[in-house]
Amino acid sequence: MTISHPVAPAPQPFADLTEDDDRPVRRSRRTSPHIGTAHPALIVFGYLCALLSLGFFPPGLGLAGLIFGTVCLAQRATVNGILIVILSAVCASIGMIWGIEAAIFGRPLFLLR
Repeated sequence: MTISHPVAPAPQPFADLTEDDDRPVRRSRRTSPHIGTAHPALIVFGYLCALLSLGFFPPGLGLAGLIFGTVCLAQRATVNGILIVILSAVCASIGMIWGIEAAIFGRPLFLLR
């Protein structure tokens, strides 16, 4: 009399293939449907900080916009990230120039007519 032990099924070598082609599908724990997109709030706050840095506290809001843009770039939302970084730098620079003009002349030169 022989005793049979349960045997584990053999691994299937082609279990990862899709039905359309013969290339294996890589599955990863990091796979997410949101890769390549940043959270919409990051993008909105980035643009908001960039635009508000024209008139209110340009160094702080410009830096916040740069940080939001960098986080968007890190989350692979490259177009919005690059636009936020550039817009933050430009708007913060213009805002600081207007602030210096306002300190020297009493109001920014673009308002002097």
